[in-house]
Amino acid sequence: MDSKGDVSCFRREVIRQQPSVPSEVELSILCVGHVRAGRGLLIPEVNAHFVCVVWCVAGQLMASTDGRLSPIPPGFVSVIAPGTHYSVEILSETGEARFIVFDGAGCEKTLADAGLWSGTFPVGGPPATWLDRIAMRMAETTPACNPLAIVGLFEVLSYTSGAAVAMTPDKMVFEVLRFIHLHGMDPRCTVDRVVKESGVTRSTLARHFKAVTGQTMLEYLTTLRLRKAKQLLKTTAIPISDIGVTVGWAESAYFCRIFKHHAGCSPREFRRCPASGVTSPL
Repeated sequence: MDSKGDVSCFRREVIRQQPSVPSEVELSILCVGHVRAGRGLLIPEVNAHFVCVVWCVAGQLMASTDGRLSPIPPGFVSVIAPGTHYSVEILSETGEARFIVFDGAGCEKTLADAGLWSGTFPVGGPPATWLDRIAMRMAETTPACNPLAIVGLFEVLSYTSGAAVAMTPDKMVFEVLRFIHLHGMDPRCTVDRVVKESGVTRSTLARHFKAVTGQTMLEYLTTLRLRKAKQLLKTTAIPISDIGVTVGWAESAYFCRIFKHHAGCSPREFRRCPASGVTSPL
C-alpha cells in the first residue's frame, strides 16, 4: 500500500505484481484502492481490457465513457466494462473514491452474472469492509488469482448489485437492462423478445427505456454488440464471420453492413488499423 502527501490527500492501493493475467486464469484482481485527491484526473483516458468499479465517497466525480459524460456524485458507483474508452475526473476541490479493477477471460461474464453493466448507479456507499479485506489478501500473496480475494470480489459485486436494485428509480428498466446484458450476444435476443420478457406493452417500455438510457432499445442493443465486436476485432484473431455470430448477428453480411454504418469502416479495415494504446487504470 502507498500513502503520499498530508492526511487530507492520500492514495492507497494494492496492485497485482503481474502486468497481465495468465491466459488460463478466468478471473483475477488487478488492483484495489482508496484515494482522496484534489481537482484533476483520477483515471486518465484508457481503453479498458478489464472491469473497473469506482465508488464516489465524497466530492464530485465525472466519468467519460466512450465520449459520454456521466456525473458520479457521493453514494453512486461507476462501472466500466472491457472495450470501453473512459476516464474519471475529480471536479470538486477534493474528492474521495474507492475502486477495484479485475480482469481475465471471465471478467465480463462475472459482471453480467452479478447483474451489473457499464453505467452509473446509486448504491449508497462502497462495501468498505470487503474492499479492505481484498486489499489485505492481495498484499499477503503474489499469485495472479488469490481465491480468498476472489471470494471477496463476488461479495462486493453482490452487495453493489443489490444496492443498485434497491435504489434504482425505475426497476422495470433496470431489469430489462440486466436481461439485455445477460443475453444481448444471443442472436435470439431481439427487441420483441425484450418486450415480451418485460411483461409490459412495447410503447410503455420504449418510453421508460428512452427516458433512462437516452436510446431506443434497438440503439442500445446495437451499441452493446458493436462495442463487443470492436473488442474482439482488436484483441483476438477470431474470423470476422464468427465475430458477427458471437456478438448476436447470425448473418455475416448484415454484421459487416451494420458495423460499417456505425464505425465508418469495415470490420476488416478496423482490425488492420493500429490499436490505441491499452494501459492500466489509476
